[in-house]
Amino acid sequence: MTPPGHQAGGCTTARTGAPRGRTGGPRAARAGLAAIEATRDQLTLTAPEDGIVLTRFADRGEAVTVGMPVVSIGVVHKPWIRAYVGERFLARVAVGQPVAVRLDAYPDSAFTGRVVEISPRAEFTPRAALTERERADLVFAIKVRVDDPRGRLKAGLPVDLEITLLP
Repeated sequence: MTPPGHQAGGCTTARTGAPRGRTGGPRAARAGLAAIEATRDQLTLTAPEDGIVLTRFADRGEAVTVGMPVVSIGVVHKPWIRAYVGERFLARVAVGQPVAVRLDAYPDSAFTGRVVEISPRAEFTPRAALTERERADLVFAIKVRVDDPRGRLKAGLPVDLEITLLP
């Protein structure tokens, strides 16, 4: 005869300390469910805005640390443009100033936008500048938010900006 808690062949089996037929009732079930939901909520990522995942920095099941980016999201319903203004024109551009945006893809129409940010630091012209002289100039980055209710603007499209400089 095999003693309680054992099986023939020398393998042990696990037993709980609770007597058979007792589960703790509905209160214990609700507490267990609340604990599971709390864990789920701590492990669920929620994007700050609707958008499209552009890049995944971590995959499902991968361990991440606090503050580590997991995905990069493109917020397509709020398009913006990063442009650069030469230092000699900086004093004639202001946050809130209107901007006309033109694209080769839509030659007969101009999108409207506004300057929403001006960098507080000068930088050398980005590498995309075409001539050596342009690359040597100091510029300030500006961010222009564009009105595009139909969603025609796409990331990476080259654009021309027209900013009427302040006096």
